[in-house]
Amino acid sequence: RNTHFILILFAALCPLLFAACGMDRSAGGGAAAATPAKRLTPEEFLVLNDAEKLRYRRVPLRIPETWGGQLLPFTKGPFPSVLEKAVQSGDLQAIMAQYSRSLFELAHPEVRVDFINFDMWGDNFKSVLAISLSSHRAPAVYIARDLPETIYQGMYADITDLLRRWEQASRQPARVTPSE
Repeated sequence: RNTHFILILFAALCPLLFAACGMDRSAGGGAAAATPAKRLTPEEFLVLNDAEKLRYRRVPLRIPETWGGQLLPFTKGPFPSVLEKAVQSGDLQAIMAQYSRSLFELAHPEVRVDFINFDMWGDNFKSVLAISLSSHRAPAVYIARDLPETIYQGMYADITDLLRRWEQASRQPARVTPSE
């Protein structure tokens, strides 16, 4: 009887515990699905400490270099940082890419933009794509040259319902069907 009371008490207090921890259980629960309970405005995000900012940026957006994701230099050389090297060497494209990234991330605090080196035109594209998709590290944008094969392999999800509920859905082009 005492055990029954403890289980009921535990079941009643669990939602309060999750709310107190700032977790949103709508995504399926569990530690991996833990997300901040409140969406922050850019102003609220700016007052977070560095560790909190890193935790809040949980949506990676990987932009390939060939699609505008200008990479910073790989080594800093004699400079204090790779960014300083880009400034001192006049790499305006890399500096502007970082500036645009910063503006986008400020407008969308949950998103972390990563510029990546992803060769979508190389001979080994199929294996690179398969590895990046299966490891959940695929770029946000790429040319799917073998679309039927990768769809058959289950590498893509149908997001039609998500697009219908999206607040920007009415601004998207109408579906184009091939003429027969």
